[in-house]
Amino acid sequence: MENCVLERIEEIKVFLEEKIEILLKNRLEKIEVLLKEEIENGDCKLQEELFRLAEGREEGAIVCAFFRSSYLTKSHKFLLAFYREEPFLEENPACIWIDFHLFFQSADEDFQRINREIEKKFIRVLSAEKEEIRRWYMEQLYQEFGGVLFSLLGEEKEGIEVYYGGFMEELYWVGKVKK
Repeated sequence: MENCVLERIEEIKVFLEEKIEILLKNRLEKIEVLLKEEIENGDCKLQEELFRLAEGREEGAIVCAFFRSSYLTKSHKFLLAFYREEPFLEENPACIWIDFHLFFQSADEDFQRINREIEKKFIRVLSAEKEEIRRWYMEQLYQEFGGVLFSLLGEEKEGIEVYYGGFMEELYWVGKVKK
């Protein structure tokens, strides 16, 4: 039995590169607006949990980590955890799952636009090709979401360090939080 290879994926990605960049920028701006609205309304679960995890602590770090399975299943749940030492090595860190479904559910609009663009250029686009492009887009969106967190946290000068990235992957600093 031969492996099924999606031969056109790289060609499709090159074709979509500029369009994806614009869609990502617009989607991240919309997510940032939603997050700021939640903060202004006092309904921001992320901010609430960041404060809770940082409360009374002077050392350690908070990590906001995404899982690839989260965008594959479209659940959009992220892990928010406090680690006293090295992230991901502590066995039972203080943690909570944060549901970001509200922020990412509208990315489906982007996929509809992406699919229309693909179908203009390529004939007989396989559903597997569309799914691979969706995953590629979501990976980029999840990675860039850290910039939204940075805009939320970046100005705090004291407090617990906050890092963002994929679970068990490279993390980058997005700010500090202090309660």
